Amino acid sequence: MTAKQAASRTDILIDTFDMQDFSHLRCGSLSTGQKQRCNIARALVADPPALILDEPTLGLDVLSNRVMLNFIRAQRDAGKSIILSTHYLDEAETLCDQIGLIHEGGLVAHGTLDHLRTLSGQQRLSDIFLKLIHEESPQSA
Repeated sequence: MTAKQAASRTDILIDTFDMQDFSHLRCGSLSTGQKQRCNIARALVADPPALILDEPTLGLDVLSNRVMLNFIRAQRDAGKSIILSTHYLDEAETLCDQIGLIHEGGLVAHGTLDHLRTLSGQQRLSDIFLKLIHEESPQSA
């Protein structure tokens, strides 16, 4: 990637992640949410064909969270392969085509949301997870 390409891509990511107000600052002086956006943007400068995102919304406020989720949706819709690791099952429910549920280091179940619903008899992903690990669902508690 040439310096010109990197600069152009950086400008796009600053706009994408709404970082105009702090793009000139060093990462160490940023808030947790700003650091999160900055670190993800830095990893994306080369525009990789696949993304592995580990807790990408961790520490983000509501508005920054929306920016990140919209970015992930846009990348998915553009055909990028994305592996998303998250504890926020509502995010996984809305973003993921395939879901793997892991508990105590092991894969409990995987498949589409519809498959997991059929498998568990539950609708919400958090309830599906609880049912599959044999915990009581919040609705039945």
